[in-house]
Amino acid sequence: MVKKILTKFIVFLCALVSVFYVFGCQNAQNPTVMSGSEVYDAYRSSVVEVIAGAKSGTAFVVDSVDGKVVLATAYHVTGYDDSKVQFRFFGSDTFVGGASVIGYDVKHDVAFFEIDYSQTVKKVDGFSQANAGEKVYAIGNADGEGVSIVDGIISVKEEVVKYGASNFFKPLIRTSARISSGNSGGLLVSESGKVVGMTVASDELNYSKNYALPISLLNALYNRVKQNKRNAQVRYPSFSLISEDVSVGESIKKINTVTLCGKTFTFDGGLYDVSEDKHYTAINGKNFSTITSLVEGIIGIDGEGAVLSGADGELTV
Repeated sequence: MVKKILTKFIVFLCALVSVFYVFGCQNAQNPTVMSGSEVYDAYRSSVVEVIAGAKSGTAFVVDSVDGKVVLATAYHVTGYDDSKVQFRFFGSDTFVGGASVIGYDVKHDVAFFEIDYSQTVKKVDGFSQANAGEKVYAIGNADGEGVSIVDGIISVKEEVVKYGASNFFKPLIRTSARISSGNSGGLLVSESGKVVGMTVASDELNYSKNYALPISLLNALYNRVKQNKRNAQVRYPSFSLISEDVSVGESIKKINTVTLCGKTFTFDGGLYDVSEDKHYTAINGKNFSTITSLVEGIIGIDGEGAVLSGADGELTV
């Protein structure tokens, strides 16, 4: 009798352990998923409406210390003439001016403003990389009619695209979430509640093609702004990107070319020097495997020149 009871108890314990194991694995594989309304509520107080002359756009809070609020937005909306730029914070009925440009980068279409604002604001926090197929939400001042939210998916997590007055190719996230006029400078947030990018552009001929700057690049730029201080264009080693379709036999292949400090490489998960048949996978000691992580490494360098390294040795450019 005792043996039978003990056997049943052991079977019960094994079943209980199995339930907890399965539940734990499911939670590990399925992180918290937020609804659109939950994402909107979490970030609405961080998003700010922008007017710059006849243009409208969006900004968001990246820092707030002792009544000084730092906002990030799209450079093509504001430029660096801060006298024309006004912001309306969450819960306010009026736009306010008096902000100062503390840093900008024309190539990547980013500008940072600092403004005196005594009310409590919420700094954007919690970042992640974009993943293809992931559901996302774009939050911004669509068409200049107030902050709204729209959903979509990440179509391509990294696409080298040329747009804007800078005529400069840059690595962007492509999303099906509609980026309307006025959304530029807004947030692209994953359904797990993490910010993956700043919305910057859309294809006017194909509304399913909309673009955001990876948040890692924006954060890298802001780190440089904090180092350099006050109304300065962010400086880093000179480089350019070109993405083009090339015929390879009977197929078309996308080729990305990187020119860094006058030296040209093919990008294939690293920088490939065709003339020397050498690969490099780190810049100034920082490893990269995507164009986004390469550009992030370049932005982090103060001044001209860089050291590339990899299994084939080092190269100073």
